[in-house]
Amino acid sequence: MNSFDLINLWKIFNYKEKRNFSILIFLIGILAILQSAGVLSILPFMYVLMDPTIIETNTIISSLKNFLKIENDQNILIILGLFSIFSLFISNFFSIIVLYLTTFFSYMHGHRLSVKLFDLYLSKNYLFFLKNSSSELLKNVTEEIDRYVGGVIMPLIKGISKLFSSVILIFVLIFVNAKIAIITFLIFAPIYIFIYIYFRFKIIESGKSLEIAISNRHKIINLGFRAIKYIKLIGSELYWQKKYVSQSFLKAKFYSKNQFIGQSPPFVVETIAYAGLIFIIIFLISLEQNTALIPSLALFSIAAYKIAPAIHQIYSSYVKITFHFDSFYKLYTEFVLEKVDFQINKDKNKNYQKSFFYSKKIIFKNLSFKYNNEENYILKNINLEITKNTTFGIVGESGSGKTTLLDILIGLLSNYEGSIIVDDIKLNPVNLKLWQKKISYVPQNIYMTDESIMSNIAFSENNIDQEKVWKCIDMVGLREFIDSLPHKLNTNFGDSGVQLSGGQKQRIGIARAIYRDPEVLILDEATNSLDKKTEKTILDMLEKFSENKTVIFVSHDINAIKFCKKIYNVKTNTITIK
Repeated sequence: MNSFDLINLWKIFNYKEKRNFSILIFLIGILAILQSAGVLSILPFMYVLMDPTIIETNTIISSLKNFLKIENDQNILIILGLFSIFSLFISNFFSIIVLYLTTFFSYMHGHRLSVKLFDLYLSKNYLFFLKNSSSELLKNVTEEIDRYVGGVIMPLIKGISKLFSSVILIFVLIFVNAKIAIITFLIFAPIYIFIYIYFRFKIIESGKSLEIAISNRHKIINLGFRAIKYIKLIGSELYWQKKYVSQSFLKAKFYSKNQFIGQSPPFVVETIAYAGLIFIIIFLISLEQNTALIPSLALFSIAAYKIAPAIHQIYSSYVKITFHFDSFYKLYTEFVLEKVDFQINKDKNKNYQKSFFYSKKIIFKNLSFKYNNEENYILKNINLEITKNTTFGIVGESGSGKTTLLDILIGLLSNYEGSIIVDDIKLNPVNLKLWQKKISYVPQNIYMTDESIMSNIAFSENNIDQEKVWKCIDMVGLREFIDSLPHKLNTNFGDSGVQLSGGQKQRIGIARAIYRDPEVLILDEATNSLDKKTEKTILDMLEKFSENKTVIFVSHDINAIKFCKKIYNVKTNTITIK
């Protein structure tokens, strides 16, 4: 990590976080001074203990004795001892406060980034989700944020804290005995610098490899659970287990390597420090009287007790930051480099029209579409008209572009040529949200949340109208089934509705669409999992539903939608009027 990285790190903070971080660094500076004062406070106590005559010869101690009107020298020693204890108590109490503020700042910063990243992804257009792996996006919102907080922000603040305290303690030691202080620093610092330089590139490479292993782990878990039915059917559990084991092993390997590099130096330093302490004692004996040796030795011992872990913490923090810094680069790319795109999406949300009416018809005019970087058009020069309050069918073979046509109509795909006109108003980013509020959509695969049936039907709604839910259930013929359940509408059928049949899930999907009371209801192969009897019941209900709604059916089978008043064939670009 260099100064440029620190500048980029500063950019990811918002105004409030920059202010709080600055205050935190200021408090860390005060803490470093208090810790040094706590160490230095032992010196008067030790000098008086070894030579009581100092009470009279030292101006400060003598003035203190006269001010407090103390006659017994032993009481002065007690006061100096209590002062040293009090100094230590104050510095440690302040350490607890700074520790709390550090952890609170770090994890609240992580919380904000996680919320913002989730918000950023939700603001992206539909194409973004077609191009990016959902497991990768999930990893970024959760694990990459945790790596960044625990592996970059926390170690950075701790490293700065220990750097401040070490520097001030070294200056204190230089003030007391410059030669010994310099010798002590020259013993400890080069060891950590040498170890870090030696392992630096290995740490960076391990960090990058860890990121790949974590991504692969998420993908394997996601794919394995989503395909569990087929995995069970063909008995490929061992195959997926081996894939997961290999990536989990790599993750454990890289983490353990980083921990070893970060935690092993103290064992080397401890041996050298012990030997150094012996040499310091010998050196002090050669310079001073034995009675003068003990106070200086006590100070250096306590300082070494503080400095050695501090230097190790600085080294360990730097190792951890280096190892996890790729997580910061990933977040920096998302937040800073894509900030303009994010702001554009947010600005769109602020400029919606207040009203949008649909009372006549929907017109597709010279509409063409192809995905980015593709040469061939999926749809070419589509011209059709859908009258309000009618049944309209769209038919075509698999892969002909039926679903793409729907995705354009409901506003998920916007980079098309031509136009869609609703009651003489052209759809655009300003009125799109109002248009989408008039639409309900039943996809081929019904998504079920791990919540109750009622919550799944009233999807994304806090204030659920239970009477309305029951009405929708009656319309799709699920009343008897739900009445047979012990918890009725509050029954939970697990993640993705794994305990429901395909037909039951489709009917819940249709009930969800009807619950929104849309003006336009779109069904994409939405009855293909129903038996003939249930399908006829649902289609009769929807045909009646279309008396005051526009219902658009999509199917690869023309017989399934032959009741529609108009049928559009995507392949031939023709309309059949019934």
